[in-house]
Amino acid sequence: MSTIARCGRTAYYKCFSALSKTILPNRRLLFRVGSLLGRIRYRIGYVGKMRSKRWYLKYLREALPNLTELRRREILKNFWIDHEKAFLELFVMRTLTKDNIDDFVKFDGLDTLDDCLKAGKGVVLAVPHFGNAKLLHIALAIKGYPMNVISSRYLDASDAVRGMILETSLKWHNVGYPDMSPRWMFNALKSNEVLQISPTAFGASKGTWTRFLGGKVMVSASPVRLALATGAALVPAFIFRTDSDTHRIEIRPPLKIEQLADKQQMIDGNTRSLMTIVEEYAVKYPDNFHWMWFVIRRQQAEGLVPPE
Repeated sequence: MSTIARCGRTAYYKCFSALSKTILPNRRLLFRVGSLLGRIRYRIGYVGKMRSKRWYLKYLREALPNLTELRRREILKNFWIDHEKAFLELFVMRTLTKDNIDDFVKFDGLDTLDDCLKAGKGVVLAVPHFGNAKLLHIALAIKGYPMNVISSRYLDASDAVRGMILETSLKWHNVGYPDMSPRWMFNALKSNEVLQISPTAFGASKGTWTRFLGGKVMVSASPVRLALATGAALVPAFIFRTDSDTHRIEIRPPLKIEQLADKQQMIDGNTRSLMTIVEEYAVKYPDNFHWMWFVIRRQQAEGLVPPE
């Protein structure tokens, strides 16, 4: 990121941090601002090589061929609105406590999470790029679950922006980073804690290629690798924005791991099974899916942009 871009991003975050302090606790008004920002992003806010609205719609046509063009454009607009509301929720999350979390987030499947933890081997919580995934681990931590999450260090951002992005997570639970030894993740699971990890992260050299929404993408096999190595339950989870701009977290039953003699085939096969669930949700709830992730992954697979 260039110096100009970094300074612009810092100013943007500081501006809306100050604005949120003025507006909150009126969340309704804050989300009206988010809706306006999202509509602007939908029209003119595409940043990066080959990231215009035309490219987004190209991949949306391949992903959702049975929908009308009007509906695909609506989905893209709703994505940007949700994207900007999630940005403003960085400042809403500062205000969340054990006393008010149930007013902002509803939970489906906590009994599943409880049952998995009773087994004593920890939980690999597989949370894809869908809805406000950052809110998911913070909300569960506030509810009292022993959460851990893998996060970017945001080294391309200024100290001020990095602090705003990570402050609420660091307040409520442990945060680890990709450049750290993976030992901390094994220790967390050994201690019967919950590790939130994204199956839609870039897989790099140890990832899995899979067909997803009409194209080929590389995804992370780490959730499956961790579950196989530790015996932890592999539990998919999703978070949805409601019409009232509250959220619903859905924790699904643990993935039934298919046992195969060949270890790599077992890793790839179960990773693809996990991504099949993600694909089902993306098709069923496209307004909650993270279409920026999809465009980036498709373009990486096609060699149009460099890998991470």
